[in-house]
Amino acid sequence: SSGQMKSEVLIHLMHDMLERLSEDAGGTWTDRLTRYLKSDDGNLEAYIRVWREAQVIAGSDEDVKTAYLEVMKVWNDRTVHLIGHACESGEARVSDSCEETAWRLSSFVCGLDGSCALGLISIADAHRYIDRMVRFELNII
Repeated sequence: SSGQMKSEVLIHLMHDMLERLSEDAGGTWTDRLTRYLKSDDGNLEAYIRVWREAQVIAGSDEDVKTAYLEVMKVWNDRTVHLIGHACESGEARVSDSCEETAWRLSSFVCGLDGSCALGLISIADAHRYIDRMVRFELNII
């Protein structure tokens, strides 16, 4: 089906994007987490467009919704991993769990992405907000 083909393409593209983001090994764990959440690589714009389109299609196509949720879980698992390393290294600490913190950060970033896509805030503002929220969530303020 068309939805199944779209979902396979989504999974492939998003795993490729996540792999690119995961290759960033410079700086502290908190720096890596922040860059990961910002998806701050100019070469990722095409991936971001596909991600946004998948959000819309997921509302009416079960195959795409399943694929979208799978990719979102992988993205969030990587966020948990980065938070865990930041805590283990002593650079950060969370108030509840790495998983809960990751979901809050993921939800925050998704909301910012929608605001950027609608032109309500700039990318520069979104990046400042992400910096602040990471410091807040990881008790670095």
